[in-house]
Amino acid sequence: MEPYNLDASLDSYKMFVVKRSELNSRMDPIFYGSDLTKFNKYFPSVKLSSVVSSFKSGVGAGKQDQAEGDEGIIQIRPTNIDNFGNLKFDKNVYLPYGFKGDKLKLNDVLFNNTNSQELVGKTTILLEEKELFYSNHITKIVVDQSQVLPLYIWIILNIYQENKIFYALCTNWNNQSGVGLELLKSLPIPLPPIQIQESIVSIIQNAYAQKQAKEAESKELLASIDTYLLNELGITLPEKDNSLEARIFTTKFSEVGRRFDPISFKTSFKNFLNGTYASEALKNIILKFKSGQGAGRDDQSDEELGIIQIRPTNIGDNGNLKFHKNVYIPLSSGYDKLDLNDVLFNNTNSQELVGKTTVLKENLDLTYSNHITVLKVNEHKLNADYLGNILNSFQKHKIFYSICTNWNNQSGVGLDLLRNIQIPLPPLEKQNEIAEHIAAIRANAKALQEIAEQILTEAKQQIEQIILG
Repeated sequence: MEPYNLDASLDSYKMFVVKRSELNSRMDPIFYGSDLTKFNKYFPSVKLSSVVSSFKSGVGAGKQDQAEGDEGIIQIRPTNIDNFGNLKFDKNVYLPYGFKGDKLKLNDVLFNNTNSQELVGKTTILLEEKELFYSNHITKIVVDQSQVLPLYIWIILNIYQENKIFYALCTNWNNQSGVGLELLKSLPIPLPPIQIQESIVSIIQNAYAQKQAKEAESKELLASIDTYLLNELGITLPEKDNSLEARIFTTKFSEVGRRFDPISFKTSFKNFLNGTYASEALKNIILKFKSGQGAGRDDQSDEELGIIQIRPTNIGDNGNLKFHKNVYIPLSSGYDKLDLNDVLFNNTNSQELVGKTTVLKENLDLTYSNHITVLKVNEHKLNADYLGNILNSFQKHKIFYSICTNWNNQSGVGLDLLRNIQIPLPPLEKQNEIAEHIAAIRANAKALQEIAEQILTEAKQQIEQIILG
């Protein structure tokens, strides 16, 4: 009788076998299903610790340890590392200048040791002289540059992260995942000769340069939208004057009403209404205003059992819908669904962001939260995309920043105020022309962003081929 070949009977995409002799202290199957070995076949494989001079984790810093505002030194945290392994400084935590902690140096490699399972292992590198601390969720790696290039280690660790090596190897607890120091030290990496490392680094640097050029071109296109829109409407905004004289103004008591905050009386609203076309209050050209429903954790569902609820985080800076951080509501919830060409106005947010607007352009099964007001346009009077662009222009120029109501670190534009906001209203034919031109600009900008992503993807694939042999 022929012996039964278990390996041959398995679906390799769903199951695999591991010899009992190869098991160690871990019994979770995902630990043994990583692609780690494929990266260590062509070039000599060494433990990371053998090419590293030091590993050091940062220190934690709670609210009581942090500086007020931005008066201090930035502490690098996982949120300062983007999806491509670059440092970003859009959401920073500052520590006092006298804080006792280790500071970063040029060419330090920063490994994100604790995060969600999908994100643990993100890695960045410091390529400029900058005074920075780092948190306990970051391990600082100082490489032995006689054996390995810091940028090569940065590339390898990010390739591992993208290939879910750390997803498989990490330890999980309380909705967090981590790669401990001993595991990181023992991590096998391929070590090609320095000349090949330099070639690999050159490939990624050239790709990043091309990517950044395409992204800059895309950003420039998107920035041109507001200028085009205002020019087409014959609107000229005065140049900003931040002098002390310009910041002091008077308002008649008869015009004050119930608002006493000075910023609400110093808006550029009137400048938007002095263009070529007459204005109209939204209540006269919108068929229906409706805000969504709140949904706490107890009201939410898993992805496979629900539909996405659009929230402020689903509206991008350029008025685009994005779906990278979603909340799901049960299919049976009965919440209102969105329709094609619904205009989604963010009625509650921080003062800087309130008023972000997007338009639903695809037939998607979606609902929306109480922080979103849906405007259904009268299509015989108003183009939905035109309205979305006007509201985003208002938001960009801080109209909503000025007129919103503020409370508990939140700001809002109530329904009554929204209904009475006036917008310039050219003939429908002109609205359609403006909307189509802006849509074309957005499409070109998106194409450039996709090209930028593809450049980097192809570079990483080229590097993987070099490493895999």
